[in-house]
Amino acid sequence: MEKIKTATGKTVDCDGLNAIDSPARLYIRTSGMSVADVARIFGNPAETVQLWYGDQYVANYSKLIAIVPEGKLTRVVLGKE
Repeated sequence: MEKIKTATGKTVDCDGLNAIDSPARLYIRTSGMSVADVARIFGNPAETVQLWYGDQYVANYSKLIAIVPEGKLTRVVLGKE
């Protein structure tokens, strides 16, 4: 499993990161975190303004749209403001 790194250097286990252009959305699937921890990290624009996942870099996804528990995984949807 890869890690996603936030702007402040936090790392989170992640098995996927996909961005779409219209509407500007970023889909992330995290693992091993409570919904509260996911909300605390991905609901903070200072964390999500810059994200790295492997060789991918995305910026300015600072609006938390949804957190969806999916068994042991949690899907996060971010948007651009």
